[in-house]
Amino acid sequence: MTSVGTALTADDVLAIRDIASVWNVAEDDGDAARWTDLFVADGVSVYGNGRVESGRETLGRAAEARAVDERMFPWSHWTLGDPTVEPTDDGALLRHSYATVTAHPDGSFGFQSLSERVYRVRRDAGRWRIVERTIHPIPLGLAPDPEDRTSVCAPVVTEPDGRSPGAADRIAIEELLTRAAVAEDTGAVDGMADLFVAAGATVNGRGAVTSGRPAIAAAAVERWLKSANHQKVHFAVNVLVEAAGDGAVATSYNVILAGATAADTAIESVVVKHDRVARDGGTWRFVERRVAPLDRVPRPGRAPGAEVSGTTEHGAVSAADRQAIQDLLTWSAIAADTGDHDRATAAFADDGRTVGLDGAVTAGRDAIGRRLREQWDTPGADRLVHWNVNTTITSTVDGAHAHSYGMVVALDGAGRGRIDAVVAQHDELRRVDGGWRFVERLVRPIGRELRAAH
Repeated sequence: MTSVGTALTADDVLAIRDIASVWNVAEDDGDAARWTDLFVADGVSVYGNGRVESGRETLGRAAEARAVDERMFPWSHWTLGDPTVEPTDDGALLRHSYATVTAHPDGSFGFQSLSERVYRVRRDAGRWRIVERTIHPIPLGLAPDPEDRTSVCAPVVTEPDGRSPGAADRIAIEELLTRAAVAEDTGAVDGMADLFVAAGATVNGRGAVTSGRPAIAAAAVERWLKSANHQKVHFAVNVLVEAAGDGAVATSYNVILAGATAADTAIESVVVKHDRVARDGGTWRFVERRVAPLDRVPRPGRAPGAEVSGTTEHGAVSAADRQAIQDLLTWSAIAADTGDHDRATAAFADDGRTVGLDGAVTAGRDAIGRRLREQWDTPGADRLVHWNVNTTITSTVDGAHAHSYGMVVALDGAGRGRIDAVVAQHDELRRVDGGWRFVERLVRPIGRELRAAH
């Protein structure tokens, strides 16, 4: 969907994606000024019930009212998977699936709402801002019209930049995973099949192989009808992309939400997908999609946060550096799930430190390693799954700062999950021996009520 390197650069796409993350964090922090500044002066917000708010002044008043609305205090807002960005004549179109998570009085968590958000954006005073934001409901429990099972979107065409995969290619591959998830949600089986090369294949968790576009489309129809996929939301998180021969391998967690309504939606499953992808007629497509259990995440040769091309100067972070830092956050989440203490510890500088929700400080890489081993030995730790969303990365005098939301999900014996914790992560990073490392990882609650409780 994104033509990176033509109408939009990789830096443009990453900046536009940031709009969704900043929106969510500003909403949760009650920061009406930051939220309102995301819009152009005559910006418009269209809600799912048809209500329209126009102009920055009106939008600002509405944001200020939400900031003191106690009903919203337990809520946190989450982007599901990587947003897609499509160039338009006057800017771009940003789309993503979205969830509101609520903290219940008993300490448990649930889903308050699910929706698709579409933003028309354009450059305004040197930055990307929202012209119009529209909310579309995700029709859980309602099957879309079978006549609408058409191609999900136009193919992604990237301009090769001499790196495989480079910043532009990686964005295209991330969006390939997002479009596959959307196809599962909507029953767009023709679009699903077109995401594969002609001789592409899928391998399910039991090892069964489906080969060729016609067979992949037929299997998608059967899966969509028998499994009631019209009642589900699919998304990919913890995405890693590594060069492999003439193509690439993408590893991700694939999450399925299921429920008749948003209120009774639950996490049905979390699996790992290993995707071999290749350019096919100028477009990135799947060669093979293989499902694996969570404890079989591969370890690529590149160390977390390894050296990348690009520079970081105060005021700007290159696309390549941003993606390297995102990889560091992703690998830290995966290492927590797999008990890979060496990788998790290596993500820190020698003088790195962590600050927990309770304010407890663990200082020094060796002490952090011991702490991580203690956490892994805690009963039930091997059933926890971690992922990060809503990530924004900005430069600092000494390196970079990353802000993200972390979700922890506890899986039962059948692979179903419940939300165990949601936190905001504040990470200070710097280059060490050519790679990015954590200097400090500070964890805080999300939402005004949760922060006040601490």
